[in-house]
Amino acid sequence: SEMDRLTAAHPSVRGGRCKGLFGMIDVQKNSAGDLLVPYNSSHEAMARMGAFFRDNGLFTFIRWSGIMCNPPLCITEEQLLEGFEIIDRGLAITDEYFEG
Repeated sequence: SEMDRLTAAHPSVRGGRCKGLFGMIDVQKNSAGDLLVPYNSSHEAMARMGAFFRDNGLFTFIRWSGIMCNPPLCITEEQLLEGFEIIDRGLAITDEYFEG
């Protein structure tokens, strides 16, 4: 439900998917659904968002246009929601780069 909420709230979120606690959020650069970062490349927005996550205590893997959401299996619901709240605030960065 948190991935659905982020998709609805942020134009730069192409979508999210998960299998159990392993998930991925894809970031897009425009309403056509083109990924923000081509495979095997980088982008300033993703670097800024990664720094934002670390500065706010969220340590996750960001690769190309993807944000991994794979918490430890012993995570509490409160901790999980706290992590998604940090992701929510961080996605404001990629929303700045969304081309419409």
